[in-house]
Amino acid sequence: MDKVSILIPAYNAETTIAEAIESCLMQLYPNMEIIVADNCSTDGTTDIVERYPQVKLEKSSTNIGGANNLNRLIDLAVGTYMVFLCADDYFASPFVITEIANRFKKNPKLGFIGRYYYQFMDSHKHPIRLFKSDNPYISADNWSGLAFRSMCKPFSLSHNYFVETVDLVKQVLDKGWEYDIIKWHTIAVRTTNGNNGSQTSVCYITSPLKNWIDLIGNDKEVLTNFISLVQIKNWGTYKALFREIWYFIKYRPVNLLRLDFWFFTLGTLLTPKLILRRMVQLYKEIKSA
Repeated sequence: MDKVSILIPAYNAETTIAEAIESCLMQLYPNMEIIVADNCSTDGTTDIVERYPQVKLEKSSTNIGGANNLNRLIDLAVGTYMVFLCADDYFASPFVITEIANRFKKNPKLGFIGRYYYQFMDSHKHPIRLFKSDNPYISADNWSGLAFRSMCKPFSLSHNYFVETVDLVKQVLDKGWEYDIIKWHTIAVRTTNGNNGSQTSVCYITSPLKNWIDLIGNDKEVLTNFISLVQIKNWGTYKALFREIWYFIKYRPVNLLRLDFWFFTLGTLLTPKLILRRMVQLYKEIKSA
């Protein structure tokens, strides 16, 4: 059977990497390689990975950045197909890799496979938010569970935050490869409170919405994702928030007629950041209970 490379970039993931690896090892597909690329972690991540002889570990002596670490994994993969997995996420079923391999095998023109996924709160297993999109670019808003045919290379991830993997998908589809979407939740994505890159103000120096528009154009699904304003208000600056609101209007003026646009716009403008953060956290706790 065709080999599948499961690619796991890691940085200071000692509390979650074992669960990610275990979910790989529970896959019922018989021909896999699991590669972890550690980006100069300062905790015990590599010590935990080394407990698994089935896993290939590549260590970096310096921090080369997230995109470069992912590109290194792409270069290391020898499988016919590649599947990404974040070090703090896990496969939600033992049949995920089998499903991916079967779809690639059935359609030799298939270059990319997206999937549905759900978020769960750290320390809880109940889904708090379901992500279902049949748009290949929207499906790539999180790279865990995304699958590519290795023959599509050469390609590499962009360093443009929020659209790194979207850019990867676009590179593949622009070459004429077809795509497919697995319409069940293959991946459990861990959501935290203040511990990941999107929860730092530096990543909002440029507009996430504008990054998407520049890459794939005026997509309606992107231009009506008003809930993104909550994240920018919580972790960015007021300048970034006003800029994002303006782009929602500039690139889709009809948004001014939508009640949900005004709900999120006024809600984020008027609600103090500390209260809004607490409301988001409370919502997660209620959903995960």
